[in-house]
Amino acid sequence: YVLGVAGTNDCPGSYRPITAWTQAVEAVAWYGAERLFGPMLGCDRPQGCFVQGDAFYFNTCENAHPEIGTPVCMATGPIVLSGEVASRAQAFASLRGPCRLPPRLDDARTVEHGDKGVERISDWIERVTRPLPLGDRCQGFDATWSRGDGAAYKWCCKVLREATSGPQSAHVLGLSYGVLTWDTWSEGMSNEYKVPSRLYDCYTTEANGGKLEKPYKVPYVREDTCLGGKEGTFGGKNFTTLQKHLEPRPPKGTLVKLDVEGSEWDALESVDDAQLLKVDLLDFELHFCDFLEGFKTDEKRIAELRRRAALLERLTNIFAPTGRAPSDWRRWTGPGEPFADERLCSGMKPGWPTNFMGSVSYVNKFRLPH
Repeated sequence: YVLGVAGTNDCPGSYRPITAWTQAVEAVAWYGAERLFGPMLGCDRPQGCFVQGDAFYFNTCENAHPEIGTPVCMATGPIVLSGEVASRAQAFASLRGPCRLPPRLDDARTVEHGDKGVERISDWIERVTRPLPLGDRCQGFDATWSRGDGAAYKWCCKVLREATSGPQSAHVLGLSYGVLTWDTWSEGMSNEYKVPSRLYDCYTTEANGGKLEKPYKVPYVREDTCLGGKEGTFGGKNFTTLQKHLEPRPPKGTLVKLDVEGSEWDALESVDDAQLLKVDLLDFELHFCDFLEGFKTDEKRIAELRRRAALLERLTNIFAPTGRAPSDWRRWTGPGEPFADERLCSGMKPGWPTNFMGSVSYVNKFRLPH
């Protein structure tokens, strides 16, 4: 595969192609960005790549091109890929389309710590959050609004386009729980897809934190309310439930983000499947080790972690994972020796640290073509 390089940081804006190439290189260039392209181009911030039409683009650094006026890096000549990297290009040829950055490619998991039903908890959770190969059925993904492992989003383009275009777009709504002073999730939904959103947070409010950092093309509504498993006022804070917010929603057109610092488990347990079926896309930050202080013994802590794993498995009845952070499965289960259940969230090594968290993006399986 012979590549040339061009790109901007304005995704998914207009791009100026320098060379047209095969679509098969899309994912492999992202795989090799830091190892191959960054040093060769003198770019210290490789961002990713994608294919639009028959042109290949590589998002790289922030040096403005003097003629185009947008951040561009260019190679002085073609880059030749061969061997393992070229094989990866062939294997991931299906990851194409203008919508958008492929994930960084990790080694496939080759270690399984037990069979289903008798797994370690970490293996159970890793298995039910493992992203599925949905590139073709989703017609690409949008991951451009992510902000680190705690706010990593990978939206299924087909489902998102269908929700935000045509007659059904009149009813589309984003529900974002946990916003602090910024929320790239609702920012992207508003500015890129014209989705109105309702933002909920009772700890960081406009009164104590000010308005959100970035402007929104479609205005949001903000409420000083948190999400939990019960409706009411607790500790002077107002709480609501996902069940209550989803009940009046139509069968399609609801997009949800949960980042509620450990309250997600009770929030999920309190909503029934009939309401979850209304959700097209779900982005979910998982705080595995929060609110475990009351479980004083290993047995009780392990039982609570198993409850949380079961809630994640229940989601797979309706949703398919499209993306996950951290992306390396070893961070979830251990690279060789499995994480023992009693070491999870205990501070002991090897095992999850007490602040271990992750993000998972989901698409409603019933919105995808068969």
